[in-house]
Amino acid sequence: SAIWQHLERLAKETGAYAELAEAYEATLKSEGHNRDTLPLLEALASVVEQELGDLDRALALNRAILELDDSHDAALDALDRLLVAKGQFGDLKQVYARKLELTSGADARIAILSKLGLLFENEVKDDGEAIKAYLAITDMAPDDKGALAALARLYERGEKWQELADVLQRQM
Repeated sequence: SAIWQHLERLAKETGAYAELAEAYEATLKSEGHNRDTLPLLEALASVVEQELGDLDRALALNRAILELDDSHDAALDALDRLLVAKGQFGDLKQVYARKLELTSGADARIAILSKLGLLFENEVKDDGEAIKAYLAITDMAPDDKGALAALARLYERGEKWQELADVLQRQM
């Protein structure tokens, strides 16, 4: 609404983001979290993360958004950023799984699977799950250089020589 736009402009001009967040929260407290107040919840989550830098609160707000709309792209992207920043990799797996459910384009799916593979390989330290992610990429794009290089690395580390030989053959 025009009133919120005016308040947002004032906050931007004066740096009064904490006060803007308080106004959002007061309205949400009286109106509740529902589909009608979703835009306000989105705005609050953005201010809390980007202007106030309160990652824990931003995480909670974006989770609340997903409770109202489980396919909300901006909230999923925010959770991706926030969970990486906080090192909460277990929860991040669920975010990537949900993003995969919602994504149909091959390039976008490959990008998500690449992130998932790196997450399992480098943070969760689960080579088996990383391999599954990279194999899913090669199912869609058999010559994907990044996935093949990752598979070679993982197979070598796991001393899976036959699988390594197969991947090296595919890279030629």
